[in-house]
Amino acid sequence: MPLLKSRKLIYTIFVIPSVVPWAMMSLMGITLGVGILGFAGIYGFRSIWLLPIKEKKRRRTYNILLSLGIIPMAVYVSFMIVNMSTEWTSWVLLVTGSILLVVAIFLLFEINHPKNDSLKSI
Repeated sequence: MPLLKSRKLIYTIFVIPSVVPWAMMSLMGITLGVGILGFAGIYGFRSIWLLPIKEKKRRRTYNILLSLGIIPMAVYVSFMIVNMSTEWTSWVLLVTGSILLVVAIFLLFEINHPKNDSLKSI
């Protein structure tokens, strides 16, 4: 059972972000790419909060891996704004990239250092 959960997490981290840029390359794939980004974000948050990992080291490893999966996706989507010609797609990508960047920063600083762990370390 843990192997199945880790496979789902690996798909969330590596497969979905790699599909998104290719979906955004074509004009019809822009809305599909934004939809996949939203699904990836929802699925990623769901797998963070519902992952039944009790050990501290394993939980932090999963959180760091997920953070490293979201950060390149956020940066890539943010830099794609420069190459977009139409204005509405630029705004959509700007908002999506900004949200993903905020999520990535939140994951790095909040979830990797839970409140109960940070109180003990002080």
